[in-house]
Amino acid sequence: MTTLCFAGNRIGVTVDQMDAIFRVIEEYGVTELRYGDGNGSDEIARREALAKNVRVVVSPLDISACDMLLVCPYENEEQERSVTWELARSGVSLGKEVIVALPDRRVLHYNPSRESLANNKASKPGKGR
Repeated sequence: MTTLCFAGNRIGVTVDQMDAIFRVIEEYGVTELRYGDGNGSDEIARREALAKNVRVVVSPLDISACDMLLVCPYENEEQERSVTWELARSGVSLGKEVIVALPDRRVLHYNPSRESLANNKASKPGKGR
């Protein structure tokens, strides 16, 4: 049983980010998706989860209640004043497995429990990089 927290941007996702959502749900055997019920990428993650018969929970994101976190930011570079990036930093600080699917096709993998999805293991994100 894997609980996935999802954080994305209000605009939506690229085709590659959509593929990352699908792959994480498939490859990690996600049984529950938690997200904050925003527009854009949250709606896409919800649809992907429901298509795979994954239980969907809408609530403020509590990263400690999740096994892992998938983040689909709008920007390719980490932003200091971004809720999406702040959730990624918080997840890493808590020792959670965090996958950041960037719009430019790169996938960053922090605290990985496995190698399947990572194009590269990333070092800990820092504010303002």
